[in-house]
Amino acid sequence: MNIKRSTITFAVIGALVVIANSISALSSQPSFCGICHGKEYIAWQKSNHGKFSCNACHRRPDLASFAAQRIDVFRMVALYPITLMSRQPVTARVSNVACRSCHTDDTKTTTDKNIRMNHKAVDKGNYQCTDCHSTIVHGKAVPNPRFASMDKCVDCHVGKNPGTGCSTCHTKNVDPLDRTFKGPWQITHSQNWRKLHGMGNMKTCRICHSDDFCLRCHSVNMPHPDSWINTHGKVAIKSREGCLKCHQESLCKSCHQIDMPHGPNFLEIHPQEVGRLTTKVCFNCHQKIGCDRCHSQHIHPGIPQNKLKELRKALSNGSR
Repeated sequence: MNIKRSTITFAVIGALVVIANSISALSSQPSFCGICHGKEYIAWQKSNHGKFSCNACHRRPDLASFAAQRIDVFRMVALYPITLMSRQPVTARVSNVACRSCHTDDTKTTTDKNIRMNHKAVDKGNYQCTDCHSTIVHGKAVPNPRFASMDKCVDCHVGKNPGTGCSTCHTKNVDPLDRTFKGPWQITHSQNWRKLHGMGNMKTCRICHSDDFCLRCHSVNMPHPDSWINTHGKVAIKSREGCLKCHQESLCKSCHQIDMPHGPNFLEIHPQEVGRLTTKVCFNCHQKIGCDRCHSQHIHPGIPQNKLKELRKALSNGSR
């Protein structure tokens, strides 16, 4: 009985080894990948990368990655029925190392479609090749395509170095529609740009617009500086209408949890408000030293003891 059980065990293990080796050998052939990744396979055949195997891009050229890729193939084969039923988009990462195995010279300046480009700075900026070239092989089969767009470029070109002039990258004058056709700018520069432009990265606006361009509508410099959360109160009091051009009243309430600005009699009623809201709300804007200046340090001589006890009790209740 034990001999029979051992024989079956060895047979099963042997069969699994044969299947694993077969899958491992077949997975090096693009046609094997095409069984599941049909659209990607067809697009690969038509691309200028069609002479390279799938592993040339989807596996790093080292022994550890070879083993990891084989394990990943077994996982994909085993989970294929589940993946098929879930209909989730299939994604895969292509490392910069794989791209550089062929595209070795990143110091050469190239020009394509009136765009002058040197990839050395992009490489130093830790960008991925697929951040701009994700569809170069699989085209429309890529579920989340990423393209080169002005919005990505100006992340770096918004300062003085590298240059911000149009001629730095554009070999000739470019129609504004061409600059805003792809990427987030197609939303922030659409016909509804007055309502939607705030959805973009406002730090990049000055690449094309002057510093006073935003002031025509906003009445304050945009985007808000990093210290804005500490300084916005005075501006809000001076020009509340300016705030409401972009923000809703509920935004103020979400942080302050009380009507702002404080009313003229707030000093008289603030102990009750502190007791209701607790000092946690107060300290969103104020510091404890502000309370101490009146409630601890600045006690008028001759104040009635009963009143002094009430003040200290109010402070104690509000600090809970």
